Amino acid sequence: MKTSSSLIKLVNVSIQNQILQEELLIATSHLIKSGKLIRGEQTREFEKKFAALHGRAYGVGVANGTDALVLALHGIGIKPGDEVIVPDMTFFATASAVFRMGARPVPVDVEPCGLGMDYRLVERAITSKTKAIIPVHLHGWPVQLDNILELANSFKLKIIEDCAQAHGARVKDEPVGSRGTASCFSFFPSKNLGALGDGGIVLTDDEELAGRIRTLANQGRCNSKYLHQEIGYNSRLDELQAAFLNIKLEHLESWNSRRRQIARIYETALAELPLICPPEPDGDLVSSVHIYAIRCKDNATRDSLKAFLTERSIETGIHYPVPLHLQPPFKRWELLSEDFPVSTSASRTMLSLPIYPEMTNEQCAEVINRVNDFFTCS
Repeated sequence: MKTSSSLIKLVNVSIQNQILQEELLIATSHLIKSGKLIRGEQTREFEKKFAALHGRAYGVGVANGTDALVLALHGIGIKPGDEVIVPDMTFFATASAVFRMGARPVPVDVEPCGLGMDYRLVERAITSKTKAIIPVHLHGWPVQLDNILELANSFKLKIIEDCAQAHGARVKDEPVGSRGTASCFSFFPSKNLGALGDGGIVLTDDEELAGRIRTLANQGRCNSKYLHQEIGYNSRLDELQAAFLNIKLEHLESWNSRRRQIARIYETALAELPLICPPEPDGDLVSSVHIYAIRCKDNATRDSLKAFLTERSIETGIHYPVPLHLQPPFKRWELLSEDFPVSTSASRTMLSLPIYPEMTNEQCAEVINRVNDFFTCS
């Protein structure tokens, strides 16, 4: 059994930050001297660069990824009583942002390969109250949006892309976040592009929508410090986090490339085991591989494998053990697990293995060897 000193973490953000420490400290020093800590040049530069990277005209930096969703929904006019279609397998913030608008999130099951929203189920969920759809690029695997966009156009619905786990992912030459009415990203420290704290951004090609979101994020004020056009929020990306993100943005593609390399190592080495590995990216689909979640044959095997790896100092995760339809705020609608077979099964059998750009091939081999040991002993 390995000692705690050789723990292989699920995610290890400290290595990346230590590598960039000198640049981060210089940026911090410059900002301390400038005294400009909110809505300055660093934020404007990052908004422009990040929007361009994802094929968008406008970017509005906000306090976190959840606020990005809330502000996008508010910006497009979601109101109490409206319905917004969301995937059943996602982080709860996708739904909580809808709840915060007084609207109802309507979950649909996901497709079994990449666990993205199953477009075949979306049309059945549309009612006269439906106003928007939120596809989620889960774990960094892009959702194929063509069919969902076609439905949205037919029913005059807005699309908000939840790209919180998909920085830099793309389909062919088309970046995620480039096709919906708006797209939302998180810069939580563990993301592929993470701040040293919280942060988020909303991207769009709609100049009027970008302006409204910027106003909403700044207490509902636009060109006057004390004149508020509407009731807004206090949700701004601060200069320090923007400065950190500007430094890290230069490394995003190389970090994503290393994540994809690790995913291929896992895929090749685990192919003969009784597991389902994430879909291998092909020429059209380029994942950011934010999370590498294998699927076991059943819940008992998943839990036993997790315990086995923990005992051998390998940290794992479960993303996510409770699908939306089983979350307490959804109980009022008495949703049945049998109507969500894919997300229900995935929630019970998925196990996330360690993955981060600084992970060594030796650490990958250690994880693979221990997973093999488990199935050899079983």
